[in-house]
Amino acid sequence: MQGFLLVLNLWLQRKSKNGVVIGRAPSTGKNMQDRGDFSLTGLRELHQLSLLPSGDFNALYAAYLEVGRSLLELSIGIVSCIKDGDYEVLAVQPGDGGISPGDHFPLGDTYCSTVMSKQGSVALHHVGELEEMRSHPVYVGMQLESYIAVPLYVQGEIFGTLNFSDPSPRREAFSIEEMEFLELMGKSLSQTLEPVSYTHLTLPTNREV
Repeated sequence: MQGFLLVLNLWLQRKSKNGVVIGRAPSTGKNMQDRGDFSLTGLRELHQLSLLPSGDFNALYAAYLEVGRSLLELSIGIVSCIKDGDYEVLAVQPGDGGISPGDHFPLGDTYCSTVMSKQGSVALHHVGELEEMRSHPVYVGMQLESYIAVPLYVQGEIFGTLNFSDPSPRREAFSIEEMEFLELMGKSLSQTLEPVSYTHLTLPTNREV
């Protein structure tokens, strides 16, 4: 609960700083009611996530991915761990898409490499429109058109990412509310992971990467 209150306080500070309140939106994108509904629903979901026990990481990851996929309307969700150029899948939904927990990939072969290079959130609503991304291994191999991700921090350093994607492009760019919601989700999950050592968060493996 304390983690949720910290996240809620951060959200309110952002709204005050940006001069934006629930139900108030820029002139483009989703209408006022849609944005207000999304913000309120997002806060309710964050509150529910904050009540989950922190010991079962598999259940925790699953809950965050389910909420993110539902609210962002994207079919694929992944929690990753990134270390020394290696990208490890800690959790993924759905579980029958050819990617499994424990899978490893070179960081450069993933969209999340942009999160690491930017050291922040990334949102791409139509990857195929970006000429520099059309030759990316993920786009060539999986044709993922929509992608949004935030870094997860443990002990002050980027531990991995919380990311969502879809083979279909979005009709419009991700909204400010959607970006803020995912960033708050990332902060909430990071705060839950913070007390646990790095080695306890990664999956055991017996294979060479």
